[in-house]
Amino acid sequence: MLHHDRKRRFEVTYVANYADILAYVRRRTDSHEDAADALAETFATAWRRLDGIPEGGDARLWLFGVARRVLANGRRAESRRSELVERFGRQLAVWAEHTEAGRLRQEGPDHARQAGRAR
Repeated sequence: MLHHDRKRRFEVTYVANYADILAYVRRRTDSHEDAADALAETFATAWRRLDGIPEGGDARLWLFGVARRVLANGRRAESRRSELVERFGRQLAVWAEHTEAGRLRQEGPDHARQAGRAR
């Protein structure tokens, strides 16, 4: 397919489906930024895979499928980030506890008692 033909086909697909796909991702995201990101990723995928998009009304269904996968991937990534932050927080707490205990051992028992009274 020539570049001009590809561009025209993408524009037709985009204009015909933009509003519906945007409404779909807005209903399923918490922010306008997340919706914009999902919409952009959906249509970036459409551009990359333009030759694989079905013709006519099936293009709309194909785009909804892409948007659904984009949203699911975003949720999985967010879940992994949250789990990593929680795990990192627990590790930092353990590290801080060991660091404080080590510092108190190095400073001796008298300093540990004084630190305990100061709290």
